[in-house]
Amino acid sequence: MRLPVVIAALLATSAFAGQEPSLNVTPPKELAKVDFFLGKWEGTEKMLDAMGKSVTAKATMVGTKAIGDMFFQTTHVADLGKTGKMQSMHLISYDIFKRKFTAFWFDSSSPGVTEMSGGFQGNKLIMISKPKEFPGIALPLIMRFTWQRLPQNKLSFLLEMQAGDKWQTVIDGSFKKV
Repeated sequence: MRLPVVIAALLATSAFAGQEPSLNVTPPKELAKVDFFLGKWEGTEKMLDAMGKSVTAKATMVGTKAIGDMFFQTTHVADLGKTGKMQSMHLISYDIFKRKFTAFWFDSSSPGVTEMSGGFQGNKLIMISKPKEFPGIALPLIMRFTWQRLPQNKLSFLLEMQAGDKWQTVIDGSFKKV
């Protein structure tokens, strides 16, 4: 019942604004800044396991455009050997009203979604999450995700969690486009 109401509202709004009614919206031009996610990437990641021990994983990432080119989607798999595989999916877009990049991160380490927003600082895309609950952790965590486009088709990824007024590294990865 909601979808017809939303569609009617969209059509009425665009007609009111003197525009031709349409559900086809052009993706924001700012999305071109994250086109470096496109393609297949291979690399390694150092990460903390559930016991706080550092482990190294082979990782792959595949980036595509999705949902009418309004989002960039990456799928990610980190092979931790006997511990298993951590899988994730990431959808990123640009919110024209907030003038920020927004993203939704889903992974096999916890149920639900991690929502984040942010922007570029130089050649780094830095996104801060809303507080999120994780199994076995008493308080919700705030995470910082940093992707850096590097020369020679390389990409770094850093995932940190807030610990008081400091940030603790959870995942530190480097990838090369293949």
